[in-house]
Amino acid sequence: MIIPQISFGQITFFKTYGDTTESHYDQGYAVLQTEDGGYIVAGETGFYWTSTPYHGYGDVYLIRTDAFGDTLWTKTYGDVNAREVAYSMDKTADGGYTVCAYSEAHWGLWLIKIDSKGDSLWTKKFDLGKGNHIITTSDGGFVITGHEGYHLPDNNADVYLLKLDSNGNTQWQKKYDKNLIEEGTYVQQTSDGGYIVAGITSGRSLDIWLIKTDSKGDTLWTKTYDGDYIDEPHSILETKDGGYFIAGEYTEEGELGLELHIWLLKTNAQGDTLWTRKINNGSWGDYAYAMKKTSDGGYIITGETTYDNFDSDIYLIKLDEEENYKWFSTIGRNLGENGDEKNYRGNDIAETADGGYIITGFKWIWFGWDEYQDLCLLKVDYEGQLSSVDEEKEKIPSNFTLSQNYPNTFNPRTTIAFDLPEESHVTLTIYDVMGREIVRLLNENQPAGFRHVVWDGKDKSGQTVSSGIYLYTLKTSTGFSETKKMALMR
Repeated sequence: MIIPQISFGQITFFKTYGDTTESHYDQGYAVLQTEDGGYIVAGETGFYWTSTPYHGYGDVYLIRTDAFGDTLWTKTYGDVNAREVAYSMDKTADGGYTVCAYSEAHWGLWLIKIDSKGDSLWTKKFDLGKGNHIITTSDGGFVITGHEGYHLPDNNADVYLLKLDSNGNTQWQKKYDKNLIEEGTYVQQTSDGGYIVAGITSGRSLDIWLIKTDSKGDTLWTKTYDGDYIDEPHSILETKDGGYFIAGEYTEEGELGLELHIWLLKTNAQGDTLWTRKINNGSWGDYAYAMKKTSDGGYIITGETTYDNFDSDIYLIKLDEEENYKWFSTIGRNLGENGDEKNYRGNDIAETADGGYIITGFKWIWFGWDEYQDLCLLKVDYEGQLSSVDEEKEKIPSNFTLSQNYPNTFNPRTTIAFDLPEESHVTLTIYDVMGREIVRLLNENQPAGFRHVVWDGKDKSGQTVSSGIYLYTLKTSTGFSETKKMALMR
């Protein structure tokens, strides 16, 4: 299913990938924008509902697309007759990616380091359980959290934090044990060089558990947040005041039985609760599977909202810098898909260079006893909308535009996007605040369309420039000229 779209000069689309045969299971769990303005998705592909043990088999699935969601390449990694799935992915300093996967071939964490073409540079397998989240750390290495052990009645499962160097070699490993079952779901490096881990812990119910560590993973403090039944965090971000902001789910008794709400939790720097907020858009269940910071200082959340007949839509929620609600958007049933039951879910989200958002997850359609699930990728505008246009006009913007670089503040790379409604000679130049030219990124004819250029923070001689404020100016042969500021922080 392909719905190419554009809105207010922004590319939008909804596309699916994978095998649509019955019982084939494809899902995206992580998405990033690439330096050329395209996208890379990590997830899984395989047969899930089969008679083989442990719910079927499949492979890690990688998809690389251009800015319009058109496939450039796909890669699969995995063993025969075992299930492998990639849950998380992050960019590396050399322009590649590290994929955090779980392999049932050895029931443990599996890391795959790839270059920009998806070719494996190295893989590492660890005698740990599931790996839920990976980040690239400030020293170029990696930190992963997940669970060590098994979620079975007679087995412990403890939160782990694993620190690796840039080649995947272990620097240290820590375990955090509170009760019977614990699992780390998300980790972030904090401004003091340590880490904050969000996870779950078992008590009379499943509760949110925060663990604050120093740079070596040694515990500084922990906090537990107890709801009625099952509470689970999916994202945690450090706020500008040094506190933490968590998005997840909260379960409570309602008119329809147990109801799930999106739960937002704000703490101070010591983990003490400042406030909580519940969001419920559907009849009995709403989920926040990913939350990211946005360039305006706010937050964007994606997940799922459900309805009376068990249909579900991808759910987007935008919050401002003070964590106040701005808007929401739902995508799924409005796409016009036929079927007895229609389920859409957003698993991960990222802000794009043009101020919109890219989301990955799945589309799952039932027809009587038949069903199929495809990995989906959708690009929406800055208000979370898809807007239909004539396909012939899809790749031609209506105005000359220079976008704010993303990310901003950045280190070491940033993307500068601009729109050309017609072919033109283009110069794109970086200056310091004194007006001295640092480097000219473009000085050539460019065809009409949506363009992206990456600046790696180096001058015209290839030397790394220092932290500070820089200006970038776009000029075209048609007379268009615009200048914007950006900040480099090393």
